[in-house]
Amino acid sequence: MIENAARIKIVSHSMHAEKGRAYLWRQRPDLAVRLVRGRDYRPGEWILFKPALAILGWRNLRRIGST
Repeated sequence: MIENAARIKIVSHSMHAEKGRAYLWRQRPDLAVRLVRGRDYRPGEWILFKPALAILGWRNLRRIGST
């Protein structure tokens, strides 16, 4: 569905979007070169859970990069 897109934007929760971009780079680098940044973070969003989610997301991204 995205092969003919001039720009690709993955928009979701910050860590989900980051994981999506990492997966795209791994699976289809030819499409990943067309990635543009979305507005992942909105001030105040998930404020109470941000620290725990950041640590969890960082750990998961490290796991993606090591396989």
